[in-house]
Amino acid sequence: MIYALDFDGVICDSAVETAITGWKAASGILGDIPKAVPQEMIGRFRLVRPIIETGYEAILAMRLLQLEEAVEAI
Repeated sequence: MIYALDFDGVICDSAVETAITGWKAASGILGDIPKAVPQEMIGRFRLVRPIIETGYEAILAMRLLQLEEAVEAI
């Protein structure tokens, strides 16, 4: 018997951690992003979170949000 469980969004919500990690990674890679994550970016990240399939996409999403791309465009 095999059990497959998806806890994210059911038992825990990793959107905040994913947003912070994506922002920090982008900050480390790109020199023009501040170290501190603006709170409004986390809220906007929640809107684009469903498009993320793998971890590196969080970096790209946060960069696009930082560049003020529209959530709908992302």
